Amino acid sequence: DPYWQLYRLTVLHRLGRQAAPVPTTADAGAKSWPNQLLALYAGSITSKQVLSKANNHGPRAEALFHLGVLAFRRNREEARRHWSEVVEQLRPDLIEHAAARHELARLSS
Repeated sequence: DPYWQLYRLTVLHRLGRQAAPVPTTADAGAKSWPNQLLALYAGSITSKQVLSKANNHGPRAEALFHLGVLAFRRNREEARRHWSEVVEQLRPDLIEHAAARHELARLSS
């Protein structure tokens, strides 16, 4: 399940642990949204590419949240910007909205 793999990668990144990339077929033109996010973690697509594929509120919130997760260790301000965009501009009924609020609260403490 791609979402299980995505959850696992997110947790490992937030714990500061190395995670082996999950093989995806995103480079071969796979249209599956979670595969695009897995490709982001694997480094086979860029943040611009993943955001260009996020064509509505749900995928955009997911992409921005995960961009924040990936940025956190190297640039906390960049992570803050991604998570703030989720909270300030996207729908509060999305799980990424609550997750981004939580991450912002952790940054402030």
